[in-house]
Amino acid sequence: MEPRHRKLAEIALAVAGDQGFALAGGYAIRADWRAHPPVLLDIGTVLHPDDAVANKMCALYRRALPRDFLSVGTALTSGRYSRDRLSSLTKSADDGSEPRMFAHALGTLMQITDEAFAEYRTSDLIAAMRGWVTDWRREFQTR
Repeated sequence: MEPRHRKLAEIALAVAGDQGFALAGGYAIRADWRAHPPVLLDIGTVLHPDDAVANKMCALYRRALPRDFLSVGTALTSGRYSRDRLSSLTKSADDGSEPRMFAHALGTLMQITDEAFAEYRTSDLIAAMRGWVTDWRREFQTR
């Protein structure tokens, strides 16, 4: 790690580490919200799965890029997280999130072409994803 990046990390953690933030992203350093202590795996310390998924949900809510839909779709299809649990994690990570605004974010998938997902090599998953996103969007529109 370059000295300037190390210094930036030290400053950030000194200021926000005790407030529940973690640094992520290598050279694209940023602070990530977390509610749980990190988890120790064979590869090292990582974010708790709920914190990682909450951050992915917030990314979908804010950016709605192809990779955000894929990340949330992976969480849903894993069987580990239900729609309600994902909604709850989003609300705990960003208490300003609004169901109708999330419905709008989900609706942006209809403007994203299948070609935009090509780099992720997920063509077989796109149709299924469009289906669950449409259903989930309807749910949020009625809340």
